[in-house]
Amino acid sequence: MTEKVAGSLPKNGHSRIERDSDAHIIEASSSADGPVAYESKDSVSRTDGEEVEVPGSGLSRADGPGQGYPSPGASGGTLDGEAVSDNASLSSDDATPIANGSVADLDWAQPDHDRNFDDADSALGDDSANAEKYRIINGRRYHSIRGDSNTEYWQPNDEQQNLHAEYAHHANLLLLNGKLFLAPIPANVQNVLDVGTGIGQRCRLFYDANLTSSDFGDAYPNAQVRGVDLSPIQPAWIPPNVLFEIDDITQEWTYQPDHFDFIYLRSLEGCVKDWDAFFREAYKCCKPGGWVETFHSDLRAHSDDGSVRPGMAIVAMYDYLVDAGRRMGRPMDLLSQQTIMRSMRAAGFVDLQETNLKKPLTGSFGDRKTREIGGFQHAACMEGIEGFVLYPLGQILGWPLIQIQLLLARIRTELASQKVHPWTRVQIIQARKPE
Repeated sequence: MTEKVAGSLPKNGHSRIERDSDAHIIEASSSADGPVAYESKDSVSRTDGEEVEVPGSGLSRADGPGQGYPSPGASGGTLDGEAVSDNASLSSDDATPIANGSVADLDWAQPDHDRNFDDADSALGDDSANAEKYRIINGRRYHSIRGDSNTEYWQPNDEQQNLHAEYAHHANLLLLNGKLFLAPIPANVQNVLDVGTGIGQRCRLFYDANLTSSDFGDAYPNAQVRGVDLSPIQPAWIPPNVLFEIDDITQEWTYQPDHFDFIYLRSLEGCVKDWDAFFREAYKCCKPGGWVETFHSDLRAHSDDGSVRPGMAIVAMYDYLVDAGRRMGRPMDLLSQQTIMRSMRAAGFVDLQETNLKKPLTGSFGDRKTREIGGFQHAACMEGIEGFVLYPLGQILGWPLIQIQLLLARIRTELASQKVHPWTRVQIIQARKPE
């Protein structure tokens, strides 16, 4: 059933696609002058004209979020995290690196949310209606926000990759003791922006304190969270304080200046051409005294015991991805180039704090907690590794599909081995806008 709702164009003539609390996709379908008609849709069109259903969450779940996680296996890994050299120093005031295979325990904060942002509009540009014109490449579904000729994001947005995101997110929660961020967010936080929200797990946790190890609902009762992504793949279950929005954050932001108390972004490797420009926009829209936090990985696998060696597929894959990122003009090697730290400083942020953690990529080594984290990373890898390399290697580097499949077979074999104990470096950076 199609439902039309009267609406008005946001500022600057930009259009917007939002998902309401009944999990409908609200699509702007009119021009840049005058009122715009919004249409509630449950399906979208492929670029070849075939209709593609938009799943509510992209997952098979029990009632509500936080349910339906299968038990992790004892081995395997994912490429959601990344690594550093074996003798790298990973230290911070808030966390301790893995020592002899045990994962560091952290103790930190967390946020809340709301879905009514009447005054702060996003920077979708004029092509937001094209966000649902998906492309099918080698049997996988990719978004295309600027029409059929340009896939802006290099990972698929289909159910298989969304399940990968669920597993990886759960592994990250375990790594950080159930917390979402490290920034010292005040109790009166009002407006939160989650950039690259994906299937919206972080926004859900901003709302439901029962899904975390701390009672965030009591600590941040008035927080409002806007989750922004390129694709309408967010879950059907939407808390009352959350708004999901289709947006290209690499364009100029049209949110009100000094609006957000907290801006969070995770796993945007290979997504942004100009990080200096990105953080200038974030600085503009962050309130004085507000915080920005990033969570990224190094895309390299290493080990403490020498079980990850040069020439292995999980090592070579890093070089391939970095090469593809350079050709796309969207760097993958954010940690090795210190991209985030440099761009935050250039934008004017102060009080920068960097936390580095080792994240196990398999469940075959370490203590109980390390194995649990690695087990979920293994599950994420089994779902996500194909989507991790298909587009960069095939569409950017020009590899034939059979060559990609052979590399994938080697990677899966190495990560399934009980004798290989890979980990990756996770970098978390917090920065404050001066008052």
